[in-house]
Amino acid sequence: MIPYVTIPKLDIFGLELRPFFLLVALGIVVGIVVYDRICLRGGIDRRAALHLPELCVLGGFIGAHLVHVLFYNPELLAEDPWVLFKFWGGISSIGGFFGGVVAGVGYLKWKRLAVLPYGDRILFGLTVGWIFGRTGCAVTHDHPGLLTDFPLAVAFPGGARHDLGLYELCVTIALAAILFSLSKKPRRHGVYMGVLLTLYSPIRFFLDFLRATEGRYADNRMFGLTAAQYGVIVLFGIGVYLLATRNRRPMDVAFLGPRPAVGNKSEGE
Repeated sequence: MIPYVTIPKLDIFGLELRPFFLLVALGIVVGIVVYDRICLRGGIDRRAALHLPELCVLGGFIGAHLVHVLFYNPELLAEDPWVLFKFWGGISSIGGFFGGVVAGVGYLKWKRLAVLPYGDRILFGLTVGWIFGRTGCAVTHDHPGLLTDFPLAVAFPGGARHDLGLYELCVTIALAAILFSLSKKPRRHGVYMGVLLTLYSPIRFFLDFLRATEGRYADNRMFGLTAAQYGVIVLFGIGVYLLATRNRRPMDVAFLGPRPAVGNKSEGE
């Protein structure tokens, strides 16, 4: 059994800093750096790519909060109708993903750019940065699961439980390793997105069955499933489609490994 260890809040010059938000901020910075390094290798219009991360982050935070309130905690609306605009008051990872996608796709369509080459790059950076975000979930234990005697259970106050933040941290590290292994050779547009969505979606779907169902730890469910489970069903379908149709799309540059020869840029889709 894993001990229930927490990291205390930091007080710097009277400013209270929570470990979770510090790790999320670090993850955003690291993810953008990785994204930017990949963009340097070519295959896209880098000038157009510069503003994509900030728009995805903004859309992600908005979507994350809206899903947290509307699907997981709708009772908050009755208590305070302005809670929808208090974006610091709770977030949902699946809502953040969809919010970021809407913002990113909207921007790329406005610029009349192909979505998949940019999507591959932004999701690659997101996966690396997400390691820090899930580390924040693991150290704050904000995703408690069912009571269990599983060897990797965390000794929560009141009994050992699955810690879904810890499990997802392990999953994210594995996904990042898979993406890095794929990135040493040129891949067709949409392959990184397809691989990530088809691998992550079923894992997240089954992990949500381990979420707590009692007391203050419980999440709202609709017909027995969480909002995230409905969301990943959609994502899985998109991932399968991207992989099944990959041969119809052009090759991209290798994200890592030997640099492509000058003049051998991959064209946008």
